[in-house]
Amino acid sequence: MLHLEKMNFGLPEKWDEVTDVAVIGSGFAGLAAAIRSRVSMRQVSAAEGSTGQTAWAETQ
Repeated sequence: MLHLEKMNFGLPEKWDEVTDVAVIGSGFAGLAAAIRSRVSMRQVSAAEGSTGQTAWAETQ
């Protein structure tokens, strides 16, 4: 049996932000998930780390 509470994942003790949905990436699927979640009245945070390799990232 795993004892996750004893494992060190390198997580901070205090978080700076609380959100209902965290979207990683602003590709088609990420943006669709963010929009759908926001329409459903969820607090959404999105993170993007693209280097411009997609058509969407190149237009920004």
